[in-house]
Amino acid sequence: MEQITIRQISAATGFSIATVSLALRNHPRISGKTRDAIKTKADAMGYLPNPVMTAHWTAMRMRQPRRFQSVIAVINDWNIASAWRESLYNKSYLDAFRKRAEALGYVVEEFALAEDKPISRLEIPARLETLSKVFRARGIGAFAIFASAHSDLLWDARRHFSSQVIILIGSDYIHSQSKIPGSRHVPYHRVGASRYSNMIILLDELVALGYGRPGYWPNRWSELSAGGEGLAAFNVYVQSLPEEDRIDVRWVGWQQVADHEDLKKPFLEWLEKFQPDVVICGNLEIRSWIEETGRRIPEDIGLAHINLSPYEVNWSGISQCHDRIAQSAVDVLTAHLNRNELGPPEFTKETRIEGEWVSSETTRAQ
Repeated sequence: MEQITIRQISAATGFSIATVSLALRNHPRISGKTRDAIKTKADAMGYLPNPVMTAHWTAMRMRQPRRFQSVIAVINDWNIASAWRESLYNKSYLDAFRKRAEALGYVVEEFALAEDKPISRLEIPARLETLSKVFRARGIGAFAIFASAHSDLLWDARRHFSSQVIILIGSDYIHSQSKIPGSRHVPYHRVGASRYSNMIILLDELVALGYGRPGYWPNRWSELSAGGEGLAAFNVYVQSLPEEDRIDVRWVGWQQVADHEDLKKPFLEWLEKFQPDVVICGNLEIRSWIEETGRRIPEDIGLAHINLSPYEVNWSGISQCHDRIAQSAVDVLTAHLNRNELGPPEFTKETRIEGEWVSSETTRAQ
């Protein structure tokens, strides 16, 4: 069969070779009407992309300095905007997100819902509408929200950003009053940690270190945002242990900082009752609580964190690889921009990134 070329499509449609090439790649510079006309004619002529040439030109473009293409917005939805910017947890996401976007020719800009004072629930719709007008005026077609637990914002955003592609990074579910974790999925594309896989990786490493009686004291807020996946993986895994080594999981609060000290007593009661040889947790306070009992870490008991961040210094546990999560989020956004697939998706896509085990001073030596 004869290979139909872009030059032939150009001659048949009357558009330049450059315009045809951009239209076939869904470039946003080409109007929808022009793009549809070119694609319709190309399909009728039997045009098929040449994979060898596509790979060649992709490699050529990768060697060239990136030119500015567009802006990708990041919404700062914290009540105190400066706290969001100063968060070490967010910084690991943001630095990698900006670096990847800039490598692809995009500029990342922050847009805050609030600045000097917390924003009320009633003010959110008006603020979102203002942002949507700014995005339309500036031609911003994509934005990201980092690990938001603000269910009102997430659901309201659907009504205001009908011409943008949205991605949620680091959190998969909307927190609700339901007793069933993760009962409401967010209506956007999502990139986050593979919480189920990460728990299995962590348990495999602990077993390899000789631990045989693991206990899990979960952060309820974190587990809810992950739909209880870490808890599910732990419960499945411990079924392989002898019955006398299976330790019950306590479903505890951790909703606010003020609640943490209130949970010290139930944690210590759980620790004394079950006597785990290693504790898996998601909060810094656990380490000092164990040490206050006179137990030495790791000589008497091991300690592993399921979601290591810059705040946990010298801990063993799972690094969720925020840089990889952020880079993948940029790739998803830019792929949709390049295909001109804007607005609410017909179906949402979810990308899960596996973390890595980090060995440090809270577990036995490798």
